[in-house]
Amino acid sequence: MVKVGISSSHSINNIIDRFVSEVSLGSSVDWFLIKLSSAIDELEELSRSSKDSMRSYLKAFLGDERVKRCLARFSCYLEEVEHAIVSDPRFRSLRPYLNDIVEAIKSVPCIDRETTYIRNERLSHVHKYTVPRSLTDVLRSFIRPWFRTRKVTELVIEGTHRFEKLTADILYIVLALAVMLFILNTLSMLMG
Repeated sequence: MVKVGISSSHSINNIIDRFVSEVSLGSSVDWFLIKLSSAIDELEELSRSSKDSMRSYLKAFLGDERVKRCLARFSCYLEEVEHAIVSDPRFRSLRPYLNDIVEAIKSVPCIDRETTYIRNERLSHVHKYTVPRSLTDVLRSFIRPWFRTRKVTELVIEGTHRFEKLTADILYIVLALAVMLFILNTLSMLMG
């Protein structure tokens, strides 16, 4: 971790606290980059008023464990993050720090927020349990290593949703037929 001044570290902790709490409210790459650009703007303002450089503040910010946990959710979408920073004018302020941001995101393992549960954060290491909740989640975890782009993965998942819905519809029809046969059988026994 990079050393910064005492008053600066207090300010960086405030920026980190705000970033972590705001990023946890959304789940899209856009939301993450908007909050990251706000935090970097605050770090730039802090670097103008002190003797430490912006790079040292950025290294301290990206090296914080709480920020790394936030980055882990988006490390699965590294290509989308890079593309948005390079091509979207809203994230122009992040472009000078693109290499640092990409390096920080690459340094954490990919964690899918929907299927990851973190237990007992007070431990020195965090236990992560992934629990597939449906066929869609199983396919998502199976397909994602081969299809690194979110669009292709989501197309496959959309097809899976259609398959699950079709299967459920067929089961409802079979259940309705079984109930009707039971009623007809009962009526025929009572009549005859």
